[in-house]
Amino acid sequence: MLIEKYRSFSRAAEENYLSQPTLSKQIKALEKEIGVELFVRTARNISLTDAGKEFSQFVHKVMREYYMMKTSLKDYGNARKKLVISTIPVAPRYGLLKVIRSFCEFYENVDVELIEQNTDMALMALEKGTSDMVFIRSKYIPEGEYGAYPLLKDELVLVVGKDHPLAKEKSIFLRDAQYEKFIFLGTNTGLYRICMDECKKAGFIPKAKERNVRVETLEELLIEENCASLLMNSAANRLSTDKLKIVRLKEHPQMDICLVLKLEQLTDLKKTFIEYATDYMMDYYMQGTF
Repeated sequence: MLIEKYRSFSRAAEENYLSQPTLSKQIKALEKEIGVELFVRTARNISLTDAGKEFSQFVHKVMREYYMMKTSLKDYGNARKKLVISTIPVAPRYGLLKVIRSFCEFYENVDVELIEQNTDMALMALEKGTSDMVFIRSKYIPEGEYGAYPLLKDELVLVVGKDHPLAKEKSIFLRDAQYEKFIFLGTNTGLYRICMDECKKAGFIPKAKERNVRVETLEELLIEENCASLLMNSAANRLSTDKLKIVRLKEHPQMDICLVLKLEQLTDLKKTFIEYATDYMMDYYMQGTF
């Protein structure tokens, strides 16, 4: 449900091309029909009641069946369809492979080819038309006639060893770490660009060692060299909590994972995948499996 996604009647109404009063009336009529309140309404926020959460699960199931029926009937008797999707190398971490696998199970006449690339290569493939859409971070969505559909949220955090002086802090401003020695995962990664951009925004150029290592290897390096690193929170949470400490940044540098495509190339099949992926990831996030 769009209200659940945006936590706002006005934004949900806008996306549905409705006025807010019209949407509010429709919701009240629905609540009256089923005999329960679906939303807790306050001056600043809208959230689901317990009944609303259960209702939402039924809605998502019905919508998935609807998407399957719609595509199956529309393409009945036609040749197989194919989607080519480029992704930065984070697909397994965010459950994106599960989205594709589930989509292909529902739409048996659609093949999805997933190509893992860095951000620049993925966007180049989209521009050339060799990819139908890309999974990238919101920071790198290009200007122009592109459609971007947020799937999941993530943010940059500081990671240090448990004995590091900053480990005692729950959160810091990034500038507070400007004199630390940093270890990054290599200049060829999108994460490196994100880290450097955020440090520059904080007013400093980090003293950095670039290492072409996996995230898991970073754990020992941080402890042995008493250094700091910047990682996405989803990756940091997979490291050892016995040896490392995650320190939140007060700037909260948000890096959403988005599905991006050229609007001029939007087709019914791509719309169906977008709707399915958005709905699936909302379920995935709410169930706490992110």
